[in-house]
Parts: sequence; structure tokens; C-alpha cells
Amino acid sequence: MPGEKARDFKGTFKRLVKYLGKYNLLILGVLLIAAASTVFSIFGPKILGQATTQLFQDVAAQIAGTGSGVDYAAIGTILLRVALLYAISSFLAFSRASSCPVSRLISPTVSGRISLTRSTCCRCNI
Repeated sequence: MPGEKARDFKGTFKRLVKYLGKYNLLILGVLLIAAASTVFSIFGPKILGQATTQLFQDVAAQIAGTGSGVDYAAIGTILLRVALLYAISSFLAFSRASSCPVSRLISPTVSGRISLTRSTCCRCNI
């Protein structure tokens, strides 16, 4: 059974934006935090690959007899950057979670606004 098509999508969307108008900054903040968390999660494996490449190059040079061994300082620096990147990503993901104080401020605001929107916009008793 296909879903019902909206009768006035533009008008409904404009009304929704008007109702949520004073919460635009909060909504934008949540979207930016979600995007930043995702970006940091994506770049983590790429930087981790640099550590793998460094280790491989050092071992290959040592086997070939041209290197002096594994450069643990360089690998440690790369791994520290990865750990920092994942820590930031985890913090941002946590800030979106329901147990976070920031989310505790946002969640009632959004759910309260949805209840108000239902009660003023809907003609049905939900």
C-alpha cells in the first residue's frame, strides 16, 4: 500500500520552519556536531594507514639493508594523532547521545515542539 501524497508540501514545510524558528540554532548545532563526528570517524582509518605504511617502509628498508630499523617515534606520533581524532569523534558522538547534558536540553525542546505542532496543526486526535 503506497503512502499518501502530501497535499501542500511547501505550505506544511513553511509552517514547520515557522514553528521551529526559535530553535534553528540548536538544530543547526546538532547537525554540525553530527557532521563533524562523521568526518572525524572517516579520516581515522586514513591516518591509521599512514602508520601502517611507515611501519612497512621501515621494515622493508631494514630487510634490504638500507634502513636502521623501525622509527617508533614517527609511528607513535601518527598513532597519537589517530587517538586524538577518535577521542574528538567519540566526544562529538556522545554529545548527540541521550545521556549527554546538551542532548537533555535539546530533546525536551524538540519533543515539546512536536507535541505543540501536533495539537495545533492536526485535525485528528493522536
